[in-house]
Amino acid sequence: MLDTQQAIGTLNLKNKFIMAPVKTGYGTLKGEVTGHHIRYYQRRAEGGAAMLICEPFFIHPSGKELPTQIGIHEDGLIPGLLALTDAVHEKGAKICAHINHAGRAANPKLAGKMLMAPSVVPCPVHGVAPKEMTPEEIEQTIGQFADAAWRAVQAGFDAVEIQFGLGYLAHQFFSPLTNKRQDKWADRLRFPETLVKAVRKKIGTDFPVTARISGIEFSEGGTTIEDALVLSKMLEENGINAIHVVNGSACDSPPVYYQFFALPEQQNVKAAQRIKQSVSIPVIVTGRNGDPSEIRQLAESNSADFIGMGRPLVADPDLPNKMLSGQDDSVVRCGYCLQGCLLNVKALNGLKCVVNPEVGEENEQHLMPSENPQKVIVIGGGPAGIKAALTAEARGHKVDLYEKEDHLGGQFALSFLAPAKKGMKILHEDLLHHLGQSSVSVHLNSELTAEKVQQMKPDSVILASGAIPNIFPFAGLETTDYRTGFDIYSFGNWQDVKKAVVIGGGLIGVEAAEFIAERKIETVLIEILPQVAGDMEMISRKLLMNRMASLPVTILTETRVEKIDGSHIHFTKDGHVGMITAIDLLVIATGTKSVNTMLPQLQEAGLRTLIAGDAEKPAKIYEAIHSGFKAGLDV
Repeated sequence: MLDTQQAIGTLNLKNKFIMAPVKTGYGTLKGEVTGHHIRYYQRRAEGGAAMLICEPFFIHPSGKELPTQIGIHEDGLIPGLLALTDAVHEKGAKICAHINHAGRAANPKLAGKMLMAPSVVPCPVHGVAPKEMTPEEIEQTIGQFADAAWRAVQAGFDAVEIQFGLGYLAHQFFSPLTNKRQDKWADRLRFPETLVKAVRKKIGTDFPVTARISGIEFSEGGTTIEDALVLSKMLEENGINAIHVVNGSACDSPPVYYQFFALPEQQNVKAAQRIKQSVSIPVIVTGRNGDPSEIRQLAESNSADFIGMGRPLVADPDLPNKMLSGQDDSVVRCGYCLQGCLLNVKALNGLKCVVNPEVGEENEQHLMPSENPQKVIVIGGGPAGIKAALTAEARGHKVDLYEKEDHLGGQFALSFLAPAKKGMKILHEDLLHHLGQSSVSVHLNSELTAEKVQQMKPDSVILASGAIPNIFPFAGLETTDYRTGFDIYSFGNWQDVKKAVVIGGGLIGVEAAEFIAERKIETVLIEILPQVAGDMEMISRKLLMNRMASLPVTILTETRVEKIDGSHIHFTKDGHVGMITAIDLLVIATGTKSVNTMLPQLQEAGLRTLIAGDAEKPAKIYEAIHSGFKAGLDV
């Protein structure tokens, strides 16, 4: 069923796979298409998707989200856009221009004098209040949408998608949360209906146009599924050829907008099902559609006509071709962790991916066969070591991986045991699965020494020996029983614990505190810095702090532990001395330190040695995978 041909208006598509918009940040400050874009989209076209819906194109600088966002606001950009469409067509895929104005969700630093919106309702993400658009500005903006659609036609796009959801400008007019107007534009359907009619008047009735909408806004006072049904019917009546269903709002429900792994699954599918029952045009559903078994179930359920996927095609651009040829087991799944994509785009580093280090470097052709196949030994079976081994093996080297424990994964094998982090299990499972599919020889319960390695006579060694807890030497700790932030997950005597203290409020510490407090145990989290979880990605942190608010956790920031005395902890905070008594469980989560003592020994033995992951510098899974990839390329 996945290879079933189907049409969107006059556009015939070869299968059910459609790439959904994903911001790349690969453009220029003028909004131009770059060679970076062209190779990125070509790579996804090569992977077998029927149509690629491009990242949001801004129709006017006042609606811009990123400094390096692609623009479609002036005619001078058409040649670059035409080069993009030609490149995608060469690879056998169709391509759709996604046009948008962000309204109050625009970047305040880029939008000019002031953000524009239907009403003066600030976006909570940045807190800046927009100006209420005048009737003249509303008409001008509608005209800008129509002009942008016309440019898309001139640039060779096969379809145009208009953004009517996700808390952007058209949605702001439709949502009661953001439309507080008293004039004719208070009619919440007026702006989207006028917009569709203007676009159709500009480009004609036959050119394929889709509409992206939020099935549910997931914001108090925002749009519901019933609203989405009304909007969908109006859009169909006015010539829209397909409804593209997502959920959430960029301003008011970012975790839903980004489809973060900690949220319930299938929310978008449920919304799409309702909408499909109410319209006769095709429905596209997007949102965490990256697992092959779930994709097949979705296709068979007839919940939607097309399967949209954004980040899953960032993680594995070949997903469609793999599934169409029955190679489901070889798919590299997205974990929806946001570490590679969202964080890098926001940091203006361009789109990256935790599980696919080639994203953003598609021109490099990294995995070309080596001209000098080597015997490679990898020391350490954590994510960096596994990625290094897989990368070296893919280039034709003979690879042996040694792990001193009886299992693979290192500390990452604990990551999905923390509350609301089961998405990390996808990344862990796939690493192990693809290692099992490879020709890498894996040796468990095998702790190597420099002498043993030297006796094996490898051409290259990759040291990926990880990190261990860095236990701060608090006074009295040497005579105190405690757990680390890693081994708390194997603790079994919960019936004896009434009060727990976690020292260290970074990622490891806050997750340990939540893990304990979920068992209804009184928990105190102590951090010397002004805030806890400062090393976490913002959406993860917000969700975690919201969950912690309902748990029996007391957070003490800017607090220094002075002494540990049996079941008591003495501390100072704001110049005052305090004490926590009757502690049944103490957890120390004061960071980690690299394990790399073998490095100088290997180098002194004359062995070419590369270092990867936490063995080089303790960091997150993104850095571990990427450094392992680089080490595997460098042998």
